[in-house]
Amino acid sequence: TAPPGGARDSPGEGREEMPRWQALLQGGDVHSWGSGEMGQLGFPLLEDLPKDQDGYPYEPTAGLIKAFSRMKICQIAGGDGHTAAVTVHGKLYSWGASACGQLGHSDTEHMPKDVEGYPYQPVPLLVG
Repeated sequence: TAPPGGARDSPGEGREEMPRWQALLQGGDVHSWGSGEMGQLGFPLLEDLPKDQDGYPYEPTAGLIKAFSRMKICQIAGGDGHTAAVTVHGKLYSWGASACGQLGHSDTEHMPKDVEGYPYQPVPLLVG
């Protein structure tokens, strides 16, 4: 879904972007908050979120990404407008903006989606 005013080539193009964060908790739950203008928060109903001064959705407090409620995530990383996560079983999920195919599947996704057919096996990495 294009943001209000039409699609852009990159998040925050032409304006100052609100930051976005993810937190991976010890039990494997993932929380996110901040800017959701490119769908990178992992929440299904962006229209229910408050809007910033430019009309883009954001989450002011850490919210649980419920799509992972039956999975245990061991790694998470975010780019400008997208996010990826790996489960303890090595499954790769991604969501957010996909203008250049960076999600590994077709279109922009607001919810985490399995990257099917990924040619490599993601390896969970833990350091101590």
